[in-house]
Amino acid sequence: MKNRIAFVLLLSCFALLNFMWAQSHQFALGESEFLLDGNPFQMRSGEMHFQRVPKEYWKDRLIKIRALGLNTVSTYVFWNALEPIKSQWNFEEENDLKTFIELAQQLGLYVYLRPGPYVCAEWDGGGLPAWLMNEPKLKIRSFNEPFLKHVKDYFSKLSEIIKPLQISNGGPIILLQIENEFGSFGADEKYLDELVRYWRELNITIPFTTSDGANEKMLVNGTIKDCAVGLDPGSKKEHFDLAKKMNPGVPVFCGEYYPGWLTHWGEKKWASVDPSIVLEDIRWFMRHNLSFNLYVIHGGTNFGWMAGSNGNSMKIEPDVSSYDYGAPIAENGDLRPVYFDIQLAIYQYITDGSFWADPVKNSEKLKHPSIVPQYCGHLYDQLPQEFRTGEIVSMETLNHYYGCILYRTKLEVKKNDSIVLNELHDYASIYIDGKYITSLNRMNHDSILVIEKNYDNAVTLDILVEPFGRINYGREMFDSKGITKNVLINHVKIPQWEIYVLDMKCKHFNDKPKGEPGAYYKAELSIEKPTDCYINMSQWKKGYVWVNGKMLGRFWNIGPQQSLYLPGVWLNKGVNEILIFDYLAKDPKPISFQDQLD
Repeated sequence: MKNRIAFVLLLSCFALLNFMWAQSHQFALGESEFLLDGNPFQMRSGEMHFQRVPKEYWKDRLIKIRALGLNTVSTYVFWNALEPIKSQWNFEEENDLKTFIELAQQLGLYVYLRPGPYVCAEWDGGGLPAWLMNEPKLKIRSFNEPFLKHVKDYFSKLSEIIKPLQISNGGPIILLQIENEFGSFGADEKYLDELVRYWRELNITIPFTTSDGANEKMLVNGTIKDCAVGLDPGSKKEHFDLAKKMNPGVPVFCGEYYPGWLTHWGEKKWASVDPSIVLEDIRWFMRHNLSFNLYVIHGGTNFGWMAGSNGNSMKIEPDVSSYDYGAPIAENGDLRPVYFDIQLAIYQYITDGSFWADPVKNSEKLKHPSIVPQYCGHLYDQLPQEFRTGEIVSMETLNHYYGCILYRTKLEVKKNDSIVLNELHDYASIYIDGKYITSLNRMNHDSILVIEKNYDNAVTLDILVEPFGRINYGREMFDSKGITKNVLINHVKIPQWEIYVLDMKCKHFNDKPKGEPGAYYKAELSIEKPTDCYINMSQWKKGYVWVNGKMLGRFWNIGPQQSLYLPGVWLNKGVNEILIFDYLAKDPKPISFQDQLD
């Protein structure tokens, strides 16, 4: 069983499959199973999100998915990354959906597409654009005309890519999901039917599916007549029996099976799943010829500001920057031991002509000594000349969706005065006359600052608010950022503010340290060969890292994440710029480079 076909043979087979698949085929829903050209088809799918992975690495990850014994790649589509600003579309670089689908086909994989409009995915706002919050009378995920108008525009854009790449047109897309886990959100059959109608009007003819938890309420609210039923998860006979009872006459499959799990800031350790249970369940799928989707087979990274949060107005749990997820294919593309265990479990049962082969090797890693960045400016050096005056408003009200916001006012304060931030979203660094005082954190329900000394004159109060990711699951996803209500001093509202929106990029350098937290630090990394690594930030406190202008994500000493993934394709041969912003540090510390996430 351990004898493996040479990897070069696998690639030649991929080329042959690509030639064969270029012809049109028929994918359909049978009464209990998927049908490919009229024959029973087991969809063995692994999920990766193309928008979380550098485009240059898509091929590597897809080859590893195919070599695992899977025949399909599943992906969400993040609407807010494609249309970050209303009517301004971006299908370049990591948003290049067309290239991702075509590459999957070239490598012998079918595609299961999950375009939302809502996707969850521990992604900012569950993939819904933040600018929707500014649309009058809009209600998300419902039969609401303002919302559906924008959904239709989004679907129309996607259909230009999807339509020619459907399997009936010679492409690899076999299945499209309608919404996502709607049964755990609401009950609006008319809304779901409208989404189906939109896709059909756009000539999307492949079968549809839904995906919901395996309980009666979720299935009642989320399933759609004549659509396959995905279970999140479904790993027992009783799960499948329930789904067949709730929506008979269509295939039921495991829409999301979790070989790993998500992690939040402040948790004691990385989330994990018992691999023995994973292997037992995969063997069960294989023995019974049940279709499944491993969520996720490869997680990737929440680069920039795109990590979401779980929770509600009472409690928020922000997701870490890494979406490693403990997946069989790690964040940096390395193969974990469970990858080979899953491969063996699948290949014991394969009879459809798939190939067992050695996948490409783990990537070479950067070797470099630790370096100490140097001070290069304070946040105050970056404040724009333009600002808004008036009462407090949220970031979204100012059409500012990613970055931070600073609220400034002049007022008289004395010892024991109480300043209350009503509806802080999410983390506030507070300065008085340019001196850092303290931080307040929505995670801890912090909202009150008590003045600890007397001031002779009126002071300048600055409140710098950092947003965590917008809530990605539940009823409160319209999670505005900044201070979303008001600020009181001794129970009296402070009415007048200067408000600055900040993208947090360092544009103006100043090498004279202010000696206050909230500073930028810069280092040069000189290398001969660009390769992957992780930047270890464990000696720093809380902030962000950019390399050559690309934001890797957040670091925070509350953990568990202490290092940030740096793809080698974002490095240059020669000199590279590393820029760090830290909310809390008063002086720079070393940064080091390592092979793995911690």
